[in-house]
Amino acid sequence: MLLLLALLACIPPRNDLGAGDDTSSSETDADTDADSDADSDADSDSDTDADTDSDTDADTDTDTDTDTDSDTDSDTDADTCPDRDIRSAVGSAVATGSNIGAGDDFDGSCGSSGGEDVAVTWEAPASGTYTFDTIGSTYDTVLYVLDGTCTGSELGCDDDTVAPQSYLQLTVAAREELTLVIDGYGAGYQGDYQLNITSEDSSGTCPDRDLRSATGAVASGSSVGADSTLSASCGSFGSDVTFSWTPPSTGTYSISTLGSDYDTALAVFTGCAGSELSCNDDEGTGTYTTSEAIVTFTTTAPVVIGVGGYGGATGNYVLTITRL
Repeated sequence: MLLLLALLACIPPRNDLGAGDDTSSSETDADTDADSDADSDADSDSDTDADTDSDTDADTDTDTDTDTDSDTDSDTDADTCPDRDIRSAVGSAVATGSNIGAGDDFDGSCGSSGGEDVAVTWEAPASGTYTFDTIGSTYDTVLYVLDGTCTGSELGCDDDTVAPQSYLQLTVAAREELTLVIDGYGAGYQGDYQLNITSEDSSGTCPDRDLRSATGAVASGSSVGADSTLSASCGSFGSDVTFSWTPPSTGTYSISTLGSDYDTALAVFTGCAGSELSCNDDEGTGTYTTSEAIVTFTTTAPVVIGVGGYGGATGNYVLTITRL
């Protein structure tokens, strides 16, 4: 009996076992909740990171594409050359316009730098010697010629042969391409430009060139191969190169071939078939082979000046007009 009571005393009460079961369940629930929270946090972090990375990549790609396109367009516009193609035009004012806002893309071997320039491509219509000048422009120009394209080597450069305009001659082959750059002498030299191209190979036409109202050293070149188109009263006149010229104002002018390398004769007419105003064979100084006509003009009507050779002589001429 005592043994049975002792055994009964060792058996735990039923309420303690229930409490034990509840504790185990609570721990399981806590573990489950903790795992659930942890998973939820992990998912949330993962989503947030993914979204952030995705947004960052998208923004970066968009910005890069936009900047690249913008830079490319800007560079292309700035580097456009030539500005014009005048094909094989020959004559007065084959290209006109303004250099204001044209930009400074070139620097020649003459003149200064910083002037705004205009580039024109031209193809020679035939083999021969051509004169390129900017007479008629409203600002101090510099003119240079590049071989072929805008990146070609310089073939010639002139600043003030016909001050403040530019003038140069080149002998070229048929269909030879040139780039003519009309530049300002320096920064701030702006205005309206005029480009003139003349063939120096006379073919019986008169006049061969129009000098407009230029003064100074207005023309130079070769008379070899020139026809005799004028009938002048001095120096057995022949093999002449003819020029139209308009006095810029009334007054007395010296028209001279000083600097020519052959025996010249010089005549001034009211027109190619007009009256002779003056004729001179030897101007009386130096070697007595160059010529000078002193003429007083009472109007500003155009005249024709003929540079001929004594007895048909030919060579390299220089024509200078100076107001006295």
